Amino acid sequence: MYDTGDGELSYMKAEMCDITAHDYYVTSIITDDDVSLPFTTGLALADAPSDTMIRRMLYYTQVPSEPISIMSTVKVEIVDAADTLSFNKSNIVSRWESKNKKYINFQISEKQGPDSLYTEKKYYSFKK
Repeated sequence: MYDTGDGELSYMKAEMCDITAHDYYVTSIITDDDVSLPFTTGLALADAPSDTMIRRMLYYTQVPSEPISIMSTVKVEIVDAADTLSFNKSNIVSRWESKNKKYINFQISEKQGPDSLYTEKKYYSFKK
């Protein structure tokens, strides 16, 4: 049975964010909509040792006129263009662009298996 009203997850949001920090302490959190999120002073990140910007998927709750309450974060992995891909023929499965046009994500499908025509490294480039 469902009870009406606000629950534990009623105000949860999940957004990609740029988190800026100095000496482990957060100095700003900006969403892909270019919205600055309010946070509690003294918020620390263990992997932000000096002046740095970290890209994260941020799960948080936000009640109007209060700082956000962070539920969890997920680190965004950066793919190195020099990685060797021993696959043949690729397909773009999905594409996503942030509202502020700073980021673009692709899901690329690679068919696995040996193929003598595709033994060299693959490099991808994208034009806007």
